Amino acid sequence: MDPGGSLRQHLDDRIAFDLLPVMAILAVVLGFVDSPFLRSGLPLGDDTELHLYRLVDLDHLIRQGILYSRWQPDQVYGFGSPLFSFYAPLSAYLVEIAHVLGASFGSGMGIVFAAMPLVGGGASYFFLHRRLPRGPALLGSTAYVSSLYFLYNIMVRGSISDGLAMALFPVVLLALDRLLERPGPGRAVLASVAIAALLLSHNVSGPVVVPTLVACAGWWAGRRPIAIAWGGASVGLGLGLALFFIGPAASGVVYTRVPEWLAQPAFFFDQHWVMPRDLFVLAASATPGAMLTNLPAGLGLVQVLAALAALPALPRFSPRVRGEVIILAASAIGFAFLTTSASDLVWRAIPPLQIVSLPWRLLAVSDFAGALLIGYAADAWLPRQEPAAGAAFGVAALVVLILAVPYVYPLPGDSLPANPTLADVTAFQQRSGALGTTSNSEFLPRGLATFPTGPPFPGADQGATLDQKLDPASIPVGGSVRAVNAGQLSTRLATNSPAPFVAHFFTFRFPGWSAIVDGRPTSFDEPGPDRTMAVSLPAGQHELALSFGETSTQQFFDAVSLLSIVGLFGFALTSILRTFRMTGVPGKPLLNHEKGVGGEVRGWLGDARRPGAGVSGILVASIVVIGLKWSVFDRVDTPLVHLYDGQRPPGMAVASIHRFGDSLDLLGYTPPSGSSQPGQVVRFDLYWRTNATLSVYYSSFLHVVDASGQNVALDDNKDIADLPMPRWRTGAYARDEHAVKLPPNLPPGNYRVQVGIYDRSDHRLPIDGKSDGGSTLDLAPLTVQTS
Repeated sequence: MDPGGSLRQHLDDRIAFDLLPVMAILAVVLGFVDSPFLRSGLPLGDDTELHLYRLVDLDHLIRQGILYSRWQPDQVYGFGSPLFSFYAPLSAYLVEIAHVLGASFGSGMGIVFAAMPLVGGGASYFFLHRRLPRGPALLGSTAYVSSLYFLYNIMVRGSISDGLAMALFPVVLLALDRLLERPGPGRAVLASVAIAALLLSHNVSGPVVVPTLVACAGWWAGRRPIAIAWGGASVGLGLGLALFFIGPAASGVVYTRVPEWLAQPAFFFDQHWVMPRDLFVLAASATPGAMLTNLPAGLGLVQVLAALAALPALPRFSPRVRGEVIILAASAIGFAFLTTSASDLVWRAIPPLQIVSLPWRLLAVSDFAGALLIGYAADAWLPRQEPAAGAAFGVAALVVLILAVPYVYPLPGDSLPANPTLADVTAFQQRSGALGTTSNSEFLPRGLATFPTGPPFPGADQGATLDQKLDPASIPVGGSVRAVNAGQLSTRLATNSPAPFVAHFFTFRFPGWSAIVDGRPTSFDEPGPDRTMAVSLPAGQHELALSFGETSTQQFFDAVSLLSIVGLFGFALTSILRTFRMTGVPGKPLLNHEKGVGGEVRGWLGDARRPGAGVSGILVASIVVIGLKWSVFDRVDTPLVHLYDGQRPPGMAVASIHRFGDSLDLLGYTPPSGSSQPGQVVRFDLYWRTNATLSVYYSSFLHVVDASGQNVALDDNKDIADLPMPRWRTGAYARDEHAVKLPPNLPPGNYRVQVGIYDRSDHRLPIDGKSDGGSTLDLAPLTVQTS
């Protein structure tokens, strides 16, 4: 008997059996899902610039040896921002690691984005394969990485933090599954780290999946005390590891504008429901070349029906798997329900739920649970024997991937700088109004009455030290201030003044800042409407020390996280010692097998002897979709992808090119078909394009004018195409929709339709270079008839 030969044969068998699904996952992710990153670099999503520009200050501090700072001193034009006191930092640090290793900021983001489907797809496959054959497990994994909301987060929103959270959902589920199947310190370490990473990935999407994870863990633990103990320890340890961020963020949010922001009617949860047509969209449509993707944030009708097909199959599953399906189905249905207006009473009855603010965020859990349910449904209903299994699984995968095609045509980010500078960060904040690199400037100090519009002095936003941010106007005549030492987060100043004075600094006052005068802590003066720091100093010679550090609350949570790290190392050391005792040879553990869901023997990749029916079909389907994308969807106009030739946008009926101002072009329009009637809402779609970056906010109007030149109906869009001009991309087109309600008593006849552009001061842009009377353009006439 040759133990070594048997082991080698066993490993060879495992590699042979598992190579095919791994190849399929790589084909789906690298050839299809990640194709935008591989071909055109970093996509331009709604939040891409926020995540890109906040990296600059982080990197600037790290290169000074400040590895983690709750204060970003160069943001908000140098007034500073407590960004990473409140925004989950993990995604930014992952990109920073790639940047330190040599990638540009943009490439680093692209690398992290591209890794997310690999992580999420691989973990979901290994989780499902612990209870299902390869085919259903692979189909569930494919369904997840090509699910509409997962792709929407990555491609349309460009939210690297949200995408990271969704990639980690199955990682945590897999880690908990393995831990509770056979509790032990080594698996507890992995589960704890996964939980901490999830909680540090995104403020909302990380915690929001916790109820589903806890429900699954509770079901798996059952009444086994050892499983309950290890599961609780792992969850507690993971929470403790993340508490250095979660604790201060939760307790300190009252010092920010977040409560003010959430109190604004525009951000009430009832303003952001998901419409049923989006939630259950049959097939979306991509418009490459458009200013906005206009893709719906939803789950997809076919995907929802496929997931719900797991419920009628409940009697076919083992009791353990049956419980999982019920928990996942309840999560998928419950969270989807909470995104619709039908759940209004629930939101009002549970005030803490309103912190989510945007109900559509909850689609992340529904999307994840639904994709896993597709794997269970496939195991129950699709054939298990070849060749029928290959055909059935291949068709199922083909449908799932085809429906995802519109979401892999994101807006190109070629206009973004690969390595933005601090000056670029300031320019972005001025252009977008996103102070502190958050969409609504919500982390600025509470009570800030007037937002700064630029740096208080040249260089304040480009690495200025704290002593340089002292307002020279606050120093009395004959007084002097000398920096003994200085940095961006601390300074020590020697002052000499003939009279008492208030030292005013161009830095926001925020918990964490401390002042020491002549070795004694002193309090800051009450901040004014600008919420900046000010310290009263007596006459004579004195020393003032300012620094940003940890508050007592933050120190408490830091200590908890530090103890959790000690516990983590303790578990890891215990696991290593156990392995050493089992093998007698450090670093060479025995090949570990454990009993799986049905009692069958399996290793970390699952049971290599389970049938792989359907895997080849899924692999073929992925290759087919990749070929279709390159040969058809990238080249031919189809219902799923409407191509743009650079001149005539899809859907535009009349080409009519005119230049408004210096760089805004009207490409054409689509008028209403046929005649109109009094009292009817008439719709006109205008198509615009700019050839230069615009910083002015323009509005568009559409007037219906009678023969005497009087307006009889009109419609204005405050922002052309509902998109502020500073966010427009050069070369892309925007569809500007106007709906004009005609008066009910409007006489029949022919009317002129006029369009024009004006700025916030009501100044109209000249058309085609004409400044005399050229501020309006006549479109096709409108015929009004009575029925």
